[in-house]
Amino acid sequence: MNKPIENTVKYSLYEEELSDLSYKPTGLIDKFIFYATRKITSTMDIDYTIHIPVSAYLRGEYLCEEISESIQDSFSQRDLISILIDDFLYAIKDRKLTTYGAYTEIIEREQNAMRLYNIQIEHNTEIVCSIKRKIALKLEIMLNDIYELGAQNIYSTNNLIQILYCNFIQRYKEGELATFLRDLIKRLA
Repeated sequence: MNKPIENTVKYSLYEEELSDLSYKPTGLIDKFIFYATRKITSTMDIDYTIHIPVSAYLRGEYLCEEISESIQDSFSQRDLISILIDDFLYAIKDRKLTTYGAYTEIIEREQNAMRLYNIQIEHNTEIVCSIKRKIALKLEIMLNDIYELGAQNIYSTNNLIQILYCNFIQRYKEGELATFLRDLIKRLA
């Protein structure tokens, strides 16, 4: 899921944000275009594609159908992924983890997630999810900080989403998430 360290890592939203913050528009038209563009792009959703085992996808679909029935409203895998990302970021903030602590947390989740891949060789399928640009930028800032640590493993945003999803499905499969699911249904109802 992760990649070995490369000489250059591109976190495009992070780099774009740094570039925008250092840019000083000069004329009135330049200022208007710059600020209008920033306003529009700040509310955009960013699409990410993750590849997961078909068994994990099927289990996720089944879970989402159960949640949909419980809350009597539509609940998709995209919704699930958004919640997993929000909960991950909240856990990092709530536990006041340092950059190294966040890196360790990702590694632990990755090791659990890899158990889905180690069971058997099977085909993968894709899930496309949309994330608010602001959330995607938070992820990229965190991942860039981890990269700057000189960490052994570097993660793209896609890698991290895949890890969060597969870790969740593995824990769900093992029956560890009964209270989480109950709380999630209460939260959505």
